[in-house]
Amino acid sequence: MSAGVPTTFTVGVGTAANIRDVTIDFGDGDRRSLGAISGSTTIQHTYNEAGTFSVSATAIEASGFSETVSTAVTILPGQPPAVIITASNNNPSVGETVIFTATVSGATSTVLRYEWNFGAGAIPPTAETTGNRATASYTFTGTKIITVRVVQATGPSGDGQTAIVVRP
Repeated sequence: MSAGVPTTFTVGVGTAANIRDVTIDFGDGDRRSLGAISGSTTIQHTYNEAGTFSVSATAIEASGFSETVSTAVTILPGQPPAVIITASNNNPSVGETVIFTATVSGATSTVLRYEWNFGAGAIPPTAETTGNRATASYTFTGTKIITVRVVQATGPSGDGQTAIVVRP
């Protein structure tokens, strides 16, 4: 389990028990009431930081009797997503518009933005987009290195790079 990725917990109570509420304490300051449950229920929680957390579930019967069970969960540091950039044309002419697409994979949360750098002689030289596509054209020939940083809502950013050769 990694930071920034949902973790699934299963909480089970006896089907004959008269439970009025089950509260989960995830150990990171977040608590959630599941209400009256019977049998097994799953719940997801996303840890934003790495560490070992004590997760507890407290069930309260209709009579007021309560019981708590606990377990420890270790969350590893979030892994950056893999990012691959593809160009609509890897060998464009000077002045030709090239469409760049960033494909993100791996453990990702919501992507907030893409921070593009199109290399020397690019118009525009940089861009920030909320979608995974951006365009640029070039004012002179040569090999251009295009980079993108993918910034997530939680977890580390991921970086991708590609090269194109601009011809006359």
